[in-house]
Amino acid sequence: MVKLVYQPMLNAALRRKAVTVSAAVGLFLTSLAVVPFLGAEFMPRLDEGAIAMQIWRLPSISLEQSNELSTLAEAVLMEQFPEEVNTVVSRTGRAEIATDPMGVETSDVFIMLKPPEVWRFDDKETLLAAMDEAL
Repeated sequence: MVKLVYQPMLNAALRRKAVTVSAAVGLFLTSLAVVPFLGAEFMPRLDEGAIAMQIWRLPSISLEQSNELSTLAEAVLMEQFPEEVNTVVSRTGRAEIATDPMGVETSDVFIMLKPPEVWRFDDKETLLAAMDEAL
């Protein structure tokens, strides 16, 4: 059944190659013209009340120095942003199963935030800028 419909359409497309290619290019360009009007509903902004940050160091750093720097970053965030930061947790290196390969020169820092109503800052962008400057 499908072949009965597909075969004549394929033959017609192959006989009129210029029309087929022109139609495909036209549809593609039309789709590009629609992109600016799509809006953001396809890419929602997620704000789960936390910030994920990475600390990068020289590859030659030792594990002890790496842990010291991560601990220092945690302390700076907790001391300078007590109204905004609830908890800071760092993870250095990688797990036993190497699904996320990272060396000791890279740390993931997870910053759990308090509710925005108690912050000193107006929005998250301002808070991020202040944290960046403090670190």
